Amino acid sequence: MSSATVTRWSRRYVAVGALSLFGWQLAVFLGAGRATGVALGVYGFVFHVVFGKAYALVPSYFDRDLAVPRAPALQFPFVVVGTACLAVATVPGVPPLVRTAGATLWAAGVALFCGALGWTVRDNLTGAETGTGDANAHRRWVDRVANAFVPVALAYLLLGTYETLAMASPLPALVGRGSRRRPTSSPRAGR
Repeated sequence: MSSATVTRWSRRYVAVGALSLFGWQLAVFLGAGRATGVALGVYGFVFHVVFGKAYALVPSYFDRDLAVPRAPALQFPFVVVGTACLAVATVPGVPPLVRTAGATLWAAGVALFCGALGWTVRDNLTGAETGTGDANAHRRWVDRVANAFVPVALAYLLLGTYETLAMASPLPALVGRGSRRRPTSSPRAGR
């Protein structure tokens, strides 16, 4: 696959992000719950745009080519179907298996994404080599600092994805599950 193919897939991610943004706003207009908004707004809109732009830009920031050019095409169905399942799972009456399937598909897609970008920058984790041209040589230090945080962002994405999977499965949560529990009694319960 060529860089033109990676660019086409990048555009597809951004297109799904735009459709998810529209779906999110439509869901809000129709009175869907907050969980539906999170699924469509965060997983659908924000992350699909991030995936698309990262495939197109991160390798060049590190002065590399995407090490696994098929990664965008491989990841795409996992995150699109995973997002759809996570959004549908918020509808009352939908079996919990849909949420588990969505979280599992999402996690597989994120693993592909992080693996492809991680493998691409594996020999330049600090971002010392940049794609900054000579015309902007005075800005290379800024690019090096920014590049050093890309592996941190990927690690954060993996942690958040684990939490998504833990919330939909028997896996132990790191932080999320406890914050979602409602207290069994409240000061107003006796009134």
